[in-house]
Amino acid sequence: MNEVYIIDGPMRGNSFFLNEGVTTIGRAADNDIRILDKDISRHHAQLIKIDDKVFVLDLASLQGVFIDGEQIDPGLEVEITEERRITIGRSILAFQKQAKAKKQTTETLEDGSRNYIRSLELLLNISNIFAQSLDTNELFDKVVDQIITLLKRIDRSAILLLDKETGKLREVVSKVRPGREKDLSSTIRYSRTIVRKTIDRGKPIIISDTSYENKTDLSDSIEKMNVRSIMCVPLTYKGESKGVVYVDTIGLPEGFRKGDLKVLTALSNTAAIAIENARLYEELRKELTERRRAERELRQARKELEKEIEKRTDELSKTIEFLKQEISDHMQAEEALQESEEKYRSLFQESRDAVYITTHDGVFVEVNQSYLDLFGYTRKEIANLKAQDTYVDLNDRSRFQDEVERKGSVRNFKVMLRRKDGREIDCLITATVRKAEGGRILGYHGIIREITEYEQAGKSQRKP
Repeated sequence: MNEVYIIDGPMRGNSFFLNEGVTTIGRAADNDIRILDKDISRHHAQLIKIDDKVFVLDLASLQGVFIDGEQIDPGLEVEITEERRITIGRSILAFQKQAKAKKQTTETLEDGSRNYIRSLELLLNISNIFAQSLDTNELFDKVVDQIITLLKRIDRSAILLLDKETGKLREVVSKVRPGREKDLSSTIRYSRTIVRKTIDRGKPIIISDTSYENKTDLSDSIEKMNVRSIMCVPLTYKGESKGVVYVDTIGLPEGFRKGDLKVLTALSNTAAIAIENARLYEELRKELTERRRAERELRQARKELEKEIEKRTDELSKTIEFLKQEISDHMQAEEALQESEEKYRSLFQESRDAVYITTHDGVFVEVNQSYLDLFGYTRKEIANLKAQDTYVDLNDRSRFQDEVERKGSVRNFKVMLRRKDGREIDCLITATVRKAEGGRILGYHGIIREITEYEQAGKSQRKP
């Protein structure tokens, strides 16, 4: 690729040889390729030739650089092949001589001012439609009608929305220019690759002639129906793609102009806002409907609750009376129990016999004063002892436990015990087993009497 041809635009028919290295393009006189076009920046782009490869670089131009209708990113070198075409302003550049043989259609020469007026008219009409309707189906139907009416080169138009959850495209409306319904299908078989690129990149794509495109990027139906020109612009709101506006022409290359792309881009911005407004309106409408339903249910629930409260109040009054009686009975039982406990404690503490309560392991739970007096310990000291510590022979402790647990109680079990001062005393133990509800042995409750005192007391009673 050594030569570039201008096949459309103000300087159509001119050609330029490429430099080895950089060839500059722009409106200023110091460019290698100077194009007098008001839509081209003074220093618009560069063609960079390295060996057999050519790259295109957009120098941050105002209007941008398009390769086969797709805008490239400024500052990024993009390789271009021989069959591709470059759009800069109103000019189209190509690297093939046969491209010069293309005939410019009559509509290519349409007056720019008329296009501008029509564009303004389209945007004004669509803006009015958006302002008057929040029904998206009605809204988009009218928008497509306006696009087809005012952009004369369009044969078919469609609006596709993106399902946010599934990521799938949904065709909400598609129409054919009136008078061509018999020739064309109303269901548009668009190129999913082109639409997906538009959505993913968030940038418009224009294809002036599909015959120069890679067939893998186009659907079979596009080729069969002789679709020659395509424009696809994203519906973007706050950086998020909502869908696309898609238009095409049948049998007519160079069917669109840069101004048409600007109009559709402006339309997409307005439409995206309308979509969001309609969505918010629908959410608000649903919320209000749900709120009204909830209010009705709340009123019904309140009536039922009042009835239930009345019923429960009556039941509660009866329950309160019952509880009052229960409390009274309980208090009387508590008083009786407390009186009984006081009597038991009085008997326990005031008994002349040594009374004790221990756990199964021998830990003292309670002893009376007579027990402390018999063995010579203080309460603090007894808390640190176990019952087996008072046995002279630990085998007696084992025999005692075997017998009392087997029988449930023992009476006058004879055993030798040791006092704190070391004196050994003969004693009789009468005890019962303390058990939990499940039958587990908790410990023992018993009385200890010193045999010597007991025998002396018996002798004194037997004297004449």
